[in-house]
Amino acid sequence: MSRVIPKRDKKRPQDRNAQRATRQRTKDCLALLELQVSQLQGGADKALSDELRQMRKERDELGTLADDLVTIAEATKSALESSNNEAAQT
Repeated sequence: MSRVIPKRDKKRPQDRNAQRATRQRTKDCLALLELQVSQLQGGADKALSDELRQMRKERDELGTLADDLVTIAEATKSALESSNNEAAQT
């Protein structure tokens, strides 16, 4: 005697397998997206770090130039005062 399996009982294992496959695809997709976010953040951090390093270098160069300008201004002031004193004496 053959046993008749109702359609519903046949469908349940198929539904479970389909749900399992969907959950696995979702899990895999989330893992991939998390990896991409991590990589993008790492790239952004490196870009910001490089920009900060460049800005610090430029700041140091500007500080050196400012010191040079102060030295030139003091030398010019001294030369002008010396020139004015010589002109006043003659």
